[in-house]
Amino acid sequence: NTKTLTPTLNQPDAVEVTARRDGGANGPITTFFARILGINTVDVRADATAALTGQSTAGDGDLEIPIGISSFFFNPGERCNDWIKFSPTHDPDSCAGWTTFDMSPSNDPTIRRILQEVPGYTNPDTTAGETGFEFIGGDLSTPTFDAL
Repeated sequence: NTKTLTPTLNQPDAVEVTARRDGGANGPITTFFARILGINTVDVRADATAALTGQSTAGDGDLEIPIGISSFFFNPGERCNDWIKFSPTHDPDSCAGWTTFDMSPSNDPTIRRILQEVPGYTNPDTTAGETGFEFIGGDLSTPTFDAL
């Protein structure tokens, strides 16, 4: 991975750890077979980074609720960037909405069918930033909302 950890005290969400054995910490590793070549000790170092991030992929059928967040939410300077609102969906600040995944037509009754687990339909394999879904462009009806 080519990402660089930038240390910050503002809402940290990652940690970088260095484990090492060398002349400066814990002493170098004593070799066994390398002694044949005259190498008695070696310095060893390993770096690891762990980050708390959102899920970026979902397999077929793994999406539980038919919602999506617009790509505009993640692009600075676009129409929205700080709020995720589902209603009203025609509001430029909404940046999220109800989706029928890849099922047509993209509307409230189709979402209700998805929630009622249409026989033979499985929501698709999904990758954040790559998979595109159609928003229904409106709010859910009471029967569809109740199906949640």
